[in-house]
Amino acid sequence: MAHGHLAGFGCILMNDQGDWIGGCSGSLQENSILRCELFAIWKGLYLACESSFQRIICETDSLDAYNLLKLDSPFVMEHTDLVFIKIKDMQLWPWSLHINLI
Repeated sequence: MAHGHLAGFGCILMNDQGDWIGGCSGSLQENSILRCELFAIWKGLYLACESSFQRIICETDSLDAYNLLKLDSPFVMEHTDLVFIKIKDMQLWPWSLHINLI
């Protein structure tokens, strides 16, 4: 990985009325847009967990991230990134979590 190449990510938390509750943004020294998308999803879910939310709708505009998290495909089985594994684990937590493609 070349030094100095940064990719940005961000996530927002809103209530069911569409009001902003919180969020985060940052950058990763990364060359994978997909990994940054997954990192944003993971960070948003983590913030939702810290806020004790029980009903979560996670929206992403990344078809690749959506497919990784929603489908059981050979590509998913090959994807062993730690962030991906953490998100898959969070999907099993005792909360209502829906991941939508927007």
